Amino acid sequence: MSSVYGDAISMVCKTVSARIFEKPDGLTKWSKECLSLSDQVSAFRHKSHVVNLLAEKLDELQMSHLGIYVPSETRQLWTGESRDTGLRGRFIETQFVISEVLKGSSAEQQGVKVGDSLATINGKSVISQWQGQKARGEFVFLRGDNLLTFQIEPEKMQIDEAPTLESVDRGVGRLRISSFRKELWDKLAWSTLAKEGFAKYQSLIVDIRGNPGGSFVAMLRALSPFFCEPQSIGHVIKPRDLASHASRVRRLPDDPSDALQIEIFSENSIVNLETYEDYGCFRGRVVVLIDQETASVAEIFAEAIKHRKKSKVIGAVSSGDVLLGVWYDLSILGRDHSFSVPEALYQNPEGETLERVGVSPDFEVEYKLEEALLGRDSFVLEAVSSLRGDN
Repeated sequence: MSSVYGDAISMVCKTVSARIFEKPDGLTKWSKECLSLSDQVSAFRHKSHVVNLLAEKLDELQMSHLGIYVPSETRQLWTGESRDTGLRGRFIETQFVISEVLKGSSAEQQGVKVGDSLATINGKSVISQWQGQKARGEFVFLRGDNLLTFQIEPEKMQIDEAPTLESVDRGVGRLRISSFRKELWDKLAWSTLAKEGFAKYQSLIVDIRGNPGGSFVAMLRALSPFFCEPQSIGHVIKPRDLASHASRVRRLPDDPSDALQIEIFSENSIVNLETYEDYGCFRGRVVVLIDQETASVAEIFAEAIKHRKKSKVIGAVSSGDVLLGVWYDLSILGRDHSFSVPEALYQNPEGETLERVGVSPDFEVEYKLEEALLGRDSFVLEAVSSLRGDN
């Protein structure tokens, strides 16, 4: 067994050293230290020890899209499958206020409502979003002046992250985009929503708060109705390739195939990102909502909208995790184990990068406790107010 673990460590270390988008200072030393971890692996150690060793080593390079993933994480990232209570919330001042209760979840079945404040779980204070999603047992909520106690258990769920469109004010729609996983962005379904759904509104609020990213093609499909005609929004480059040989340039086609995208990004030093045709044309005003958890291609989406006429981005500075991560199978450790390596860098049309910088909103918004406890979303309210002010 120890040789299998050693092979897994060697595979990760060598792939990172060969494929990472730039050669940071100390990469050679890091690579040697990484490979030496195989000598520390004992046949009596559990697989989780190997995963933790590698995770800690990868963290030393301090780059986004560089990590190792166990099956539960892999399935949640790529299929939306998770064991979950169905609670989503945020810390506002001193309270953890519920902002969403997922349909069909244990929390919904028990009767938790948006605006409830989660006070304790099994008698202990709540200190993280993770607890609300994964803990089990006695959940105590404050609703108005009443304390409510529910027994909540995380259950296996298929979390629905498909784009949704709803009315939030007269002539204003809210397009919620929780993920850019390619499976959620069927060409026909999205173009129908964009062409027929958008036509009902004069203005749109596009909510990409908490969106962790996903497929470049899915993101470009999402952007396309807002630019009407193909529009360059920047490019993805591989600095190590540019330094070693002449540039090879290609446009990313409207095809979400993983195999094709891997081929394109592998064979070209620069990949141009342009929006696509045939997804409708929305010429109205747009406000995009972002926060610290808006990441990866979702940040590219926000950056592109900032340069669109009659548009603005509001909220909080995004995460700054804007590299192209390529995923590799690590089934040598077991089914659904994987790791990702950042192999390219995004630049906007002005040649600026977003990695470690993020997207800065046109103006910042903060959550207000009194509104949250009433089940109201301060960001959406601010967006509606902004659109009214533009009239």
